[in-house]
Amino acid sequence: MTPPYLIHTVPHRSNSVFLGLINIRGETLLCISLRDLLGLEPVVESADFSNTINPQRMIVAGRNENKWVFPVDEVHGTYRFHLNEFKDAPVIISKASEAYTKGVVTWQDKKLNFLDSELLFYTLNHKVF
Repeated sequence: MTPPYLIHTVPHRSNSVFLGLINIRGETLLCISLRDLLGLEPVVESADFSNTINPQRMIVAGRNENKWVFPVDEVHGTYRFHLNEFKDAPVIISKASEAYTKGVVTWQDKKLNFLDSELLFYTLNHKVF
Protein backbone atom coordinates (compact mmCIF):
# COMPACT_ATOMS: atom_id res chain seq x y z
CA MET A 1 0.00 0.00 0.00
CA THR A 2 1.10 3.50 -0.69
CA PRO A 3 -0.40 6.95 -0.14
CA PRO A 4 -1.90 8.63 -3.21
CA TYR A 5 0.60 9.94 -5.75
CA LEU A 6 0.06 12.34 -8.61
CA ILE A 7 -1.19 10.51 -11.70
CA HIS A 8 0.37 11.85 -14.90
CA THR A 9 -1.98 11.36 -17.84
CA VAL A 10 -0.55 10.21 -21.15
CA PRO A 11 -1.85 12.29 -24.10
CA HIS A 12 -4.16 10.29 -26.38
CA ARG A 13 -3.70 7.16 -24.22
CA SER A 14 -5.26 7.86 -20.83
CA ASN A 15 -8.92 6.88 -20.44
CA SER A 16 -11.32 5.61 -17.77
CA VAL A 17 -9.34 2.34 -17.34
CA PHE A 18 -5.76 3.49 -17.98
CA LEU A 19 -5.42 6.54 -15.74
CA GLY A 20 -1.78 7.35 -16.49
CA LEU A 21 1.71 6.99 -15.02
CA ILE A 22 2.83 7.24 -11.41
CA ASN A 23 6.33 7.58 -10.02
CA ILE A 24 6.60 5.53 -6.83
CA ARG A 25 10.01 5.51 -5.16
CA GLY A 26 11.75 6.26 -8.45
CA GLU A 27 9.89 3.59 -10.42
CA THR A 28 7.42 4.62 -13.14
CA LEU A 29 4.33 2.41 -13.01
CA LEU A 30 1.06 2.22 -14.94
CA CYS A 31 -2.06 3.25 -13.01
CA ILE A 32 -5.30 1.40 -13.72
CA SER A 33 -8.86 1.91 -12.50
CA LEU A 34 -10.11 -1.51 -11.42
CA ARG A 35 -13.50 0.08 -10.82
CA ASP A 36 -13.85 0.91 -14.52
CA LEU A 37 -12.18 -2.27 -15.78
CA LEU A 38 -14.53 -4.44 -13.71
CA GLY A 39 -17.58 -2.23 -14.31
CA LEU A 40 -18.14 -1.51 -10.60
CA GLU A 41 -20.33 1.26 -9.24
CA PRO A 42 -18.53 4.05 -7.35
CA VAL A 43 -18.59 3.71 -3.58
CA VAL A 44 -20.67 6.37 -1.87
CA GLU A 45 -18.34 8.09 0.53
CA SER A 46 -19.01 7.30 4.14
CA ALA A 47 -18.10 9.50 7.04
CA ASP A 48 -17.22 6.39 9.07
CA PHE A 49 -13.80 5.07 8.10
CA SER A 50 -13.16 3.61 11.54
CA ASN A 51 -12.73 0.10 10.12
CA THR A 52 -10.26 1.09 7.43
CA ILE A 53 -6.55 1.70 7.57
CA ASN A 54 -6.74 4.70 5.25
CA PRO A 55 -9.65 5.59 2.98
CA GLN A 56 -7.39 7.01 0.25
CA ARG A 57 -4.67 4.61 -0.79
CA MET A 58 -3.15 3.00 -3.81
CA ILE A 59 -2.17 -0.63 -4.10
CA VAL A 60 0.90 -1.76 -6.04
CA ALA A 61 0.41 -5.31 -7.31
CA GLY A 62 2.00 -7.63 -9.81
CA ARG A 63 4.85 -10.02 -10.34
CA ASN A 64 8.53 -9.27 -10.92
CA GLU A 65 8.85 -6.43 -13.44
CA ASN A 66 5.12 -6.49 -14.19
CA LYS A 67 3.71 -4.11 -11.55
CA TRP A 68 0.54 -2.04 -11.68
CA VAL A 69 -0.96 0.63 -9.43
CA PHE A 70 -4.64 0.66 -8.48
CA PRO A 71 -6.39 3.45 -6.55
CA VAL A 72 -8.61 1.91 -3.86
CA ASP A 73 -11.48 3.24 -1.77
CA GLU A 74 -10.69 1.31 1.38
CA VAL A 75 -8.01 -0.96 2.76
CA HIS A 76 -8.85 -3.31 5.58
CA GLY A 77 -5.48 -5.06 5.68
CA THR A 78 -4.06 -8.24 4.22
CA TYR A 79 -5.79 -11.52 5.00
CA ARG A 80 -5.17 -15.12 4.07
CA PHE A 81 -7.94 -17.61 3.43
CA HIS A 82 -7.78 -21.40 3.20
CA LEU A 83 -8.78 -22.85 -0.17
CA ASN A 84 -11.78 -24.63 1.40
CA GLU A 85 -13.24 -21.23 2.36
CA PHE A 86 -13.74 -20.26 -1.29
CA LYS A 87 -17.06 -20.95 -2.95
CA ASP A 88 -17.75 -21.07 -6.67
CA ALA A 89 -18.63 -17.77 -8.32
CA PRO A 90 -22.36 -17.37 -9.05
CA VAL A 91 -23.33 -18.43 -12.58
CA ILE A 92 -24.30 -14.87 -13.54
CA ILE A 93 -20.74 -13.74 -12.77
CA SER A 94 -18.87 -16.73 -14.17
CA LYS A 95 -20.67 -16.53 -17.53
CA ALA A 96 -19.99 -12.82 -18.06
CA SER A 97 -17.87 -12.02 -21.10
CA GLU A 98 -14.90 -11.00 -18.96
CA ALA A 99 -15.47 -12.63 -15.59
CA TYR A 100 -12.54 -11.87 -13.33
CA THR A 101 -14.13 -13.51 -10.29
CA LYS A 102 -12.50 -16.84 -9.50
CA GLY A 103 -14.56 -17.47 -6.38
CA VAL A 104 -16.36 -15.93 -3.44
CA VAL A 105 -15.26 -15.87 0.19
CA THR A 106 -17.14 -14.67 3.27
CA TRP A 107 -15.32 -12.16 5.46
CA GLN A 108 -16.95 -10.29 8.37
CA ASP A 109 -20.42 -11.43 7.22
CA LYS A 110 -19.84 -9.99 3.72
CA LYS A 111 -19.32 -11.88 0.48
CA LEU A 112 -16.18 -10.82 -1.35
CA ASN A 113 -15.17 -11.68 -4.89
CA PHE A 114 -11.77 -13.30 -5.22
CA LEU A 115 -10.24 -12.06 -8.48
CA ASP A 116 -8.42 -14.26 -10.97
CA SER A 117 -5.07 -12.46 -10.87
CA GLU A 118 -3.68 -14.33 -13.88
CA LEU A 119 -6.61 -13.25 -16.06
CA LEU A 120 -6.53 -9.72 -14.65
CA PHE A 121 -2.83 -9.19 -15.35
CA TYR A 122 -3.08 -10.91 -18.74
CA THR A 123 -5.89 -8.51 -19.67
CA LEU A 124 -3.93 -5.50 -18.45
CA ASN A 125 -0.82 -6.53 -20.39
CA HIS A 126 -2.74 -7.12 -23.61
CA LYS A 127 -5.58 -4.59 -23.60
CA VAL A 128 -4.48 -1.42 -21.83
CA PHE A 129 -2.73 0.06 -24.83
